[in-house]
Amino acid sequence: MIKCNFVLSGGGARGFAHIGVVKALQEKKITFKAISGTSSGAIIAAFLCDGYSPDEAAQICKEGIPVTRFNFHFTQGFLSIDSLKKLFSKYLHSKTFEDLKYPLYVSVTDLDNGKQVIINSGNLVEALMASASIPIIFPPITINGTHYVDGGLSGNLPVEPFENSTDKIIGIHVNPLAQFNAEDNVMKQLERVLHLSIRGNVSREAEKTNLLIEPGGLKDFGIFDTKKITEIIEIGYRYVKEEVDLNVLKL
Repeated sequence: MIKCNFVLSGGGARGFAHIGVVKALQEKKITFKAISGTSSGAIIAAFLCDGYSPDEAAQICKEGIPVTRFNFHFTQGFLSIDSLKKLFSKYLHSKTFEDLKYPLYVSVTDLDNGKQVIINSGNLVEALMASASIPIIFPPITINGTHYVDGGLSGNLPVEPFENSTDKIIGIHVNPLAQFNAEDNVMKQLERVLHLSIRGNVSREAEKTNLLIEPGGLKDFGIFDTKKITEIIEIGYRYVKEEVDLNVLKL
């Protein structure tokens, strides 16, 4: 079994593809030594680093990922993610990063100064909620007096924890850019703006990986397509099985 460092991007519901990608990699005798992730990538990474198999993580997501609920307290964001906290509390065995079976690095954005912050110690649930808090859509998470939001804004493919490692790095990016459609609704257009705003830093980060996996079929799914978990996981799985050349990792 070849062990590499995995980097899992954010992408909302598209992040479920990480489960399929990791499952296919493990079937090809390639697994993770440590994982860095942001947003939905950090959530999937947390379950894997907690000791769950990809199949077990998939089952948790299918049974427990909450349906987003609108709230009208606009100063707190348009949606509530309180139910996400309940999901973590129910299924995560580890309460802190130190409890995890494998090293995990969670990327968040410091909303007070706009800088990327990598969290790898302390309260696990707080870090995951902060990493998944898309600005405007979700309220920021306050940790020790600092306001944090989605890590994708400052680094949607957070390779930084592994830059000095001698182990190979596999980046898994789940945000291929779909063709622009002027008739898209407001939510779709907001989603596109978010993707465009982070695309530049993803390109720079991707250059630091030994292998970048980016399933093109994900462009047909939105960040809130939580009801399509099974399809999204399968796209990640099939892409690795049928289209990814892993020989670069065996040199």
